[in-house]
Amino acid sequence: MVAVAEHSHLDLEIEGMLSRIERYKQQLLEADSVVITLVCSDSRVVLPSGVQLHTMVDGSKQRVMYVGIPTIGGGVPSRSRLRGVMKTLEKWGVNPGKLKILVTQHGDTEEIKSSHSHEASCVSCGLRKFFSEYKTELSQIREELLWWTREYKRKTNNPKAAPDRVSLEFLDQKIPHIMSLVTELSRQTGLPRRLIVRAAYRNTSFEMHANLLDTWDRVGNYLLADEFKAIFASCVVAAANYDHQRKELIFPSEYASLRTQNLTVPLALPARSDRIQSPENVIVSFGENAICLHNGVLLPHVAGSEARPDNVFRSAASIPSVPTVMCALAEAFYAVVHKVHPHGGNQNFADLQRLIMVCDSQQHVQVLKEAVASREFEMDFKPTFAKLNDGQLIILNLHSQEPGAEPTFEALSLKN
Repeated sequence: MVAVAEHSHLDLEIEGMLSRIERYKQQLLEADSVVITLVCSDSRVVLPSGVQLHTMVDGSKQRVMYVGIPTIGGGVPSRSRLRGVMKTLEKWGVNPGKLKILVTQHGDTEEIKSSHSHEASCVSCGLRKFFSEYKTELSQIREELLWWTREYKRKTNNPKAAPDRVSLEFLDQKIPHIMSLVTELSRQTGLPRRLIVRAAYRNTSFEMHANLLDTWDRVGNYLLADEFKAIFASCVVAAANYDHQRKELIFPSEYASLRTQNLTVPLALPARSDRIQSPENVIVSFGENAICLHNGVLLPHVAGSEARPDNVFRSAASIPSVPTVMCALAEAFYAVVHKVHPHGGNQNFADLQRLIMVCDSQQHVQVLKEAVASREFEMDFKPTFAKLNDGQLIILNLHSQEPGAEPTFEALSLKN
């Protein structure tokens, strides 16, 4: 372990963190609706930490809180992650009848205007651009993974099974023909195999509208399960394009809206003129509590205030298992690799300084350390991560299983 005092502002974050968290939870309780919002990990896709006042179709004003849940490319999160977020909000006292779900895809103003034309000439999401450049390879991997996963679920009688929630060694053993395709694409692109598996399995298309529609439909089907029957009638599942320049939600249909008076809903965030993303931070939320807490509440000095909100590339993992946190680290890799191995003439991630793991508890910290000690991390992640921030991975432990315990920081050295 190494000290974290040399990192500006980190000591300041601890002061008042518990009270900030309690104020945030109180705002959730007082809101008229709490919108679980599925977003891309992209730093330009940011949601306000506080209450938004929206005018609804009946002319009434509603206090709305957005809880952002990231998956790279705006892909489909696991059912367990959505379940965990809902249970956490309910544990905090949020009335389940207030919950809504919003699925989003993001892009520049120009791309959103042309999204219904299905043109791929302007793709501003990095993951969807990657999908467009390797459409043939990723489509083949995706199709093969879907065939195998459905049969694997049946054989194991495990409907929760997914190819990005097991070890790569297991996949190498069970589906070597598919993993050979993954390995070849990893060799071509320099991206870790787990990120390729996750990107292929969780996303459908590089086209904004197609990916939005499919993700919205698949998430809506989650609510058909018996476990969600108590909220099925009240929980609107909406879909919107997120203009990450204007900071607006644009709903493609009144049937997929949040029942606001207008189909374009501005968010109380400053607009941006540039198109690139260059945050200072990658923050990985590990645990169901951490996922639900806004980074601006936890880390206002590091993550940036709402005057400068686009300062975090975010990924998340809910279940405390090594494969699950490896998926979150794989998403974080996308940002880190662009910093330490910049593309010629590309200023994306030029300002990146640090990777912060926000962990629910000591259990999550221990699982993280197991992941860092794994062969997969050693081979696919460590050489890149060790080049950022002098090889330090910063850990914020919320100690959420210890009522009243103050959060703590530590730093894990990735250097040998």
